[in-house]
This record gives sequence, structure tokens and C-alpha cells, in this order.
Amino acid sequence: MLEGEIGVNKIKTNINSITGIIMIILSALNLILVKFDYTYRPNNYTVFYVINLIISVVIIFFSIKYKRCAGKTSKIFASFLPIIALVYVVTLFVSNIGESKILQTVKSPDGTYVAVSISHDEGALGGDTCVRVRNNKNQIPLLLGSVIREEQQLWTGPWGKTPNIKWEDDDTLLINNVSYDIE
Repeated sequence: MLEGEIGVNKIKTNINSITGIIMIILSALNLILVKFDYTYRPNNYTVFYVINLIISVVIIFFSIKYKRCAGKTSKIFASFLPIIALVYVVTLFVSNIGESKILQTVKSPDGTYVAVSISHDEGALGGDTCVRVRNNKNQIPLLLGSVIREEQQLWTGPWGKTPNIKWEDDDTLLINNVSYDIE
């Protein structure tokens, strides 16, 4: 057997283990980001979901194709793939209940922050209007998106009510004449 064939056979035997290890590493990185109030936001969600779907289909294809060569660990990881796929699909469809509409966007005088007024209409579930502030300086470009600091939600009010937003200075936002200091 040639040396290249041995490497290919190892990958065939351990494809599910390799996939599982990659998923564990990416999950750990995600937990670290969340711990420090950061999140990954794709530039285009459609492209992002299509790429994820293609990768998932390829992984499932290879795990089925090379199932007979799989080792014990690989079979254990393979048993979790349908559960992971189900959670992924349910999350994809359930996470978009309702409609969010940006009512107003106001940049701080020095451009560091952006205040966004958002109306959330959730149909029979109700809805609300909120004001969130995002720091524009804390964005790190990464692949098809950016790693950004989580938005700070300052105000929540009834659905359909548009708040009056203006910046008092670089770090102070006035919402309906109430002052909020931005950290």
C-alpha cells in the first residue's frame, strides 16, 4: 500500500471523529466569544446558511459512504449527526418568527457608536420596540462576516411606539429625554 493511500484510509476511517473534533473546537471558540460578549455576524446570511448546508451534506455523505471503515469513535460521532442536523434545521426555521424593522439609526458625534431603534412585530405573540447601541470600532473582519461586540440594549417600549433618539455627546444618548451613559 502506498503512503498516500494510507493517509486517505485514515481519513476515511476517522471522518466522523475529525468532524466531531472540529465541531468541538468551533463550539469552544464560540463559547469564548460569547463569554466576552462577542458574536460572529455574517455579511450575507443566505450565503452563510447555504455554505453551512453544503458542508453538512458533504459531511453526512462521507460519513455514510465510509461507514463500513469507521472506527468506534467515528461511529459514536456519527450517531450524533442526525441530532445535530435536526437542531440546526429547527433553529434555522424557528429563529425567524415575526418581523423586525429598523425604525431609526443615529451615529454618535465621533462615529464610535450607532444607536438603532428596532420594532419587533411577533404577530399573536405581541411585540416591542427597543433601542440598541453598537460599538463600530470593535469589529474584526473574519471570512464571510465580522466578529462584533454584542449590542447593548438600553430601552424597551411598547410595539409601534417610535422613541425620540439623539446624542447629547460622544458617550451619552438621549431616549425620550432620558439620558443613558454608554460604556
